[in-house]
Amino acid sequence: MGVNKLASEEFVAIIPGASSTDQVKSNVKSWKSEISVDFWKELKSAGLIYEKAQTPA
Repeated sequence: MGVNKLASEEFVAIIPGASSTDQVKSNVKSWKSEISVDFWKELKSAGLIYEKAQTPA
């Protein structure tokens, strides 16, 4: 049976994040992308986010 390395005493915390410069660039590009107001309306109407959640106008 394999040993779970994340449960090892060597780790006190795990911080998720980018593992390469390409991933950082992709994350920044995604972060700066504009999300249309219609997309937020669609999420609300589909019940995927709370109907009273604050979203861009």
